[in-house]
Amino acid sequence: MSLKALKWIVNLCKIEGTESLECEVDDLECPSSEELISEYSTDNETEYRFLEFDVEIDMKNLQLEVGKIFRSLDEFKDAVWHYGVMNRFNIRFKVNDPKRVHVVCKLGSKWRVWASKINNSSTKQIKSFTP
Repeated sequence: MSLKALKWIVNLCKIEGTESLECEVDDLECPSSEELISEYSTDNETEYRFLEFDVEIDMKNLQLEVGKIFRSLDEFKDAVWHYGVMNRFNIRFKVNDPKRVHVVCKLGSKWRVWASKINNSSTKQIKSFTP
């Protein structure tokens, strides 16, 4: 398992003072949480980490979820389009500007995704998702 995959697993959890992580992957020894996220947190601080979308890993089994971060608007749109094709949704980009995106099902189901820009960066984050 790569370090990137381990970071993805760590991001799923709220880590609060644990010495090591328990892994259930064929006797894999996981590095301590301090080794994986020490550059992002201090001793007295609890951080909530959001998953960052990775094209190589996530496109094979794409899961949209609130909080997921995309590097750019194009990456978000490609991922949502791919998700729509995989799950047989006929999607439409209802609001599509540089700051926010609202994607809905063309056929009128309640499926929808809202994403918006994070601060002054080009990254987008899913703010709400109705499957």
